[in-house]
Amino acid sequence: MFLPEPASKYAPTAPISCSSYCISCSNSSSCNQCTNSSLILMDGQCYTSCPTQTYLSNGICLPCTQTCSICSTSSNCSSCITPYYLSNNSCIAGCPNGTYGSNYICLNCSLNCLLCTDANSCTSCATDYYLLNGTCRSSCPSGYYLDTSSNRCIQCSLPCLICSTRTSCSSCQSPYQLSGTTCISNCSIGYYYNTSLSACMNCTLPHCSYCIASGCLNCQNNYYSIYTNNVLTSCVIICPTGFYGDPISMNCTNCFTNCLSCSNGSWCNNCATGTYLLLVSGSTVNQCVPNCPLTYY
Repeated sequence: MFLPEPASKYAPTAPISCSSYCISCSNSSSCNQCTNSSLILMDGQCYTSCPTQTYLSNGICLPCTQTCSICSTSSNCSSCITPYYLSNNSCIAGCPNGTYGSNYICLNCSLNCLLCTDANSCTSCATDYYLLNGTCRSSCPSGYYLDTSSNRCIQCSLPCLICSTRTSCSSCQSPYQLSGTTCISNCSIGYYYNTSLSACMNCTLPHCSYCIASGCLNCQNNYYSIYTNNVLTSCVIICPTGFYGDPISMNCTNCFTNCLSCSNGSWCNNCATGTYLLLVSGSTVNQCVPNCPLTYY
């Protein structure tokens, strides 16, 4: 019976087609040499520039650190992967004291500020400086006193002009008179004197202790003040969601962005839906972030 001659083991194989810009390759997806020296060979591919999370060194693309997206050396990062913050050319989970996060970059707080939520909102000042309306001052202005427990300038309780504590007055606005350490008038608490009518008129805002014709200026004792566009609009026993009650100034103050409830201006207890509470070891501030960083869960 006739058997056909087997095919030669030396039969020619089909040539390998290298990828674009490659002149020598092991297979179609593994290049050994690029077409010119301006191209960069990395992981068997030719690039005109190093891809994200790598940098060029002696013609080779080397990896940036794990949390860095753009770098010039392994220790010099210029942009981080979300949600890491760029600080001193490194990527960190949260900005350190003295800085705040903006577009995932740690920026310096204002002069003499130790803790802040943005460039204009300081929450704690350096030694010998005192906090007033988000800024640090070397002294407290007239109508305010220095609260040494918090290093803040706190407004005297109107109609007091000069005080040693919020309710201990030594000088009053006219026509109020000083009685001991309290400013008194002919009108009861919750009323104001209308000069044109020569009569005491009721304050329109509930639980207001001191008012003028245009509105309330101070709430009654044990009530927190809520301001809208610098106008006192409510006196409440408990501050609403998104605010915290400051027991020294007796103001309801906004929690920071994405925080639903907070203990103070730099410490959140509960974040808004879709964000997560990030606690950074060694920091006295925390924040609400859209994603947990590496090594966190």
